[in-house]
Amino acid sequence: MKTLRFVLEAYRKNVRWTLVGVVSSLLGTACQVVIPVFFKLVIDELSPEAEVHRGIAAWGEGVVRALVGEQADVAVYIQASLGVAVAFAAALAVATFYKRYYLIRLSRKVEYELKKEMYEHLQNLPGRYYDAKRSGGLMSLMTSDVEAVRMMIGPAIMYLSSTLLLTPAALAIMLTLNATLTGFALLPLVGLALATLYFSALRANDRVAVKPHASPVLHAIEYLCGRQSLEQLERFRSLGGAQSYPSRTKDKIAVDFSTGSVGLGVAVTAFASLTQDYLNAHGLLDPQREGRFIALLGDAELDEGNIYEALIEAYKHDIRNTWWIVDYNRQSLDATT
Repeated sequence: MKTLRFVLEAYRKNVRWTLVGVVSSLLGTACQVVIPVFFKLVIDELSPEAEVHRGIAAWGEGVVRALVGEQADVAVYIQASLGVAVAFAAALAVATFYKRYYLIRLSRKVEYELKKEMYEHLQNLPGRYYDAKRSGGLMSLMTSDVEAVRMMIGPAIMYLSSTLLLTPAALAIMLTLNATLTGFALLPLVGLALATLYFSALRANDRVAVKPHASPVLHAIEYLCGRQSLEQLERFRSLGGAQSYPSRTKDKIAVDFSTGSVGLGVAVTAFASLTQDYLNAHGLLDPQREGRFIALLGDAELDEGNIYEALIEAYKHDIRNTWWIVDYNRQSLDATT
């Protein structure tokens, strides 16, 4: 709460910059949502089949018809539609400039004031403080930690305000135009996190703890990589087939961690990382075999107490080579998370 009070106080002291930045961000996002509508009108006008526009598309058509009239020919209608799109693009450019100018300027101002305050405080500390503290830790506080505060005050609020409007607005428009096509467009998001990990981010020695309910995606990826058989997939969740929860002993594929107990991924990757650190400290591990430990967990798993116990251990021992990725899908068997 102390950190939150600091951030809110920074916004209070610079309320005009904050308001102009946030409003510009929202207006720019609205322009982003509207611009594609006018390109849709152009495409529909060139299509041999007439379409009855609904929702925001009907609004866009009304704007164009108000400019050129109901009886305008195709060429004039298209020119007007493109002209309106260009006008909104210009408005987007102006809004983007003011959004970045005020919010980034605010974050830099707070960064400067915070560094100045910290420096003045450090000057007044006794010499024994510096005997007990590492200079590298102090430098990290003055650089990376202050940079994290700056990112939270400026870019974070800029992107958050944009995302909160863009995502629901875009989904609403897509559903209005074609609900079925929207469903197909969103379907790949189910396995996006795992697909990104396995096809882009993972290195040879990395180890992954896959959340139990993502096992279908894991088996599908292993099949695409040629490590899972079609027979195993066809017998998924059946005796002798691919397991519904990743298992090192029962699955035919190479599973890094068994995660049959919900919430286990964070703990096993944390202690695997600690084990690797121990082996490194005692010269028992070949540096070429060192890897990262990654846990993909669902948002509902955050109800498991052992996750927070693992977080405490991770913080206490300063583990660095572990990723914990939360799949925020808001789905649970007994509630909306």
